[in-house]
Amino acid sequence: MSGVKCPKCDREFWAVYRKRTKTEYRLVDTISSQVKTGHKKYKGNWKTEETTQSKIMGMRCMACSYETDGNDLEGCSGIEIDNKGVMFISDFWEKFGVEWENYKGDDDGKKEE
Repeated sequence: MSGVKCPKCDREFWAVYRKRTKTEYRLVDTISSQVKTGHKKYKGNWKTEETTQSKIMGMRCMACSYETDGNDLEGCSGIEIDNKGVMFISDFWEKFGVEWENYKGDDDGKKEE
């Protein structure tokens, strides 16, 4: 059985990613000379001010950096990413006009009311 292939490069090398923003600063030495213009040196190294992580995760092909939401993968109508892994949602029901949200829920496969 073959895995899920990238629609762009036809390889099976997927990864989940999250974005993190890091704000850093470096002080400028403006006191050391009487001259107000010209080149000023830094005081010390870069310091981290803030690191924020977005709650949005995505999936991309690590071979060609193609990002997907799962709609363009063969046999798949979407993906759901959580802490335990990635669920590839089959497009089987869409072929018959039934939406996935109507059947998602109970582990025993019963329809949610």
